[in-house]
Amino acid sequence: MKMTIPTLSEQMRDGNLFAEQCPSRDVLKHVTSRWGVLILVALRQGTHRFSDLRRKMGGVSEKMLAQSLQALEQDGFVDRVSYPVVPPHVEYSLTPLGAEVSEKVAALAESFGMDCEVHGNGAASLAAVGAIRNCRWYERGLLHTKSITADYAICTIPPHLIKRLNNNLPSDILLALDAAKPSSSGKLGIEYSRRWWETEDRIYGGASNTDRDISQIMFPYDHYNSDRGVVVAYYSSGKRQQAFESLTHRQRLAKAIAEGAEIHGDKYTRDISSSFSGSWRRTKYSESAWASWAGAGDSHGGMATPEYTKLLEPVDRIYFAGDHLSNAIAWQHGAFTSAQDVVTHLHQRVAQTA
Repeated sequence: MKMTIPTLSEQMRDGNLFAEQCPSRDVLKHVTSRWGVLILVALRQGTHRFSDLRRKMGGVSEKMLAQSLQALEQDGFVDRVSYPVVPPHVEYSLTPLGAEVSEKVAALAESFGMDCEVHGNGAASLAAVGAIRNCRWYERGLLHTKSITADYAICTIPPHLIKRLNNNLPSDILLALDAAKPSSSGKLGIEYSRRWWETEDRIYGGASNTDRDISQIMFPYDHYNSDRGVVVAYYSSGKRQQAFESLTHRQRLAKAIAEGAEIHGDKYTRDISSSFSGSWRRTKYSESAWASWAGAGDSHGGMATPEYTKLLEPVDRIYFAGDHLSNAIAWQHGAFTSAQDVVTHLHQRVAQTA
């Protein structure tokens, strides 16, 4: 009889932290170590290169930082992406699990009175400012206060993330927001040093649709007959994207090349200059490609479910906007039209009270 060995995640889930050999102890040691805490807090501000982290974390040696990052990567908290360039370019960011853990770590650090500084006004910086209580925010060398008072607020945060914030929204609004379900989607691009699809297959634009996890291969519509070009090796969503979701970039690339070669042959595997992949579900501060509404199927048309309709109206002085509240969900056009509708309504409201 074959014996099934549980995975580390299963052992952790079913384990006993007080048992001497419980694997959760190693994870806990990595997360609560001196440098583990600082890494998780630092990465809350967005993607960092190794040199950026070492510069920010005064006193850490190159060897210790590398070991700490490797441990957090193995635990599933940190994502490492290495780009095939000279000199080497490696970037680190939090995985969705790492982002969740870092919130707890930041709260733990605050309980000990740990302070931090955030510089810049990018989205990642502002998110860190909002998440960490003992935080000083600098922009162009000037210290900002963290509290902003306004007459009205327009909330464009993805609906499935709003409930993580401290808020006093009515329960019916929270239920409506909960009906917006995050969708999984991802892409991988391959840059070839020669445009074999034109010279050998006479393909000028268009796509190869497949029954594989890559779903489709998309060829460029521009720069015909030039030296190089980028092919979208997969643009997948739903269950097909889940096959790529948890993979590293190198694993995604290998899988995409293998499946693409089944269609286009050995030339699909050669003359590769560079590549890049992304998963919206693993993208910080969005954690989804788009939001679909429970009961509306896979429609991208913004079907008027009761929850969708409720969020079209303001909650006192708070408005909601985004492509998820438009007739073009998952498109920039939808985000623009939603924003225009809200700003128009708000302008009319203010004009009437002026």
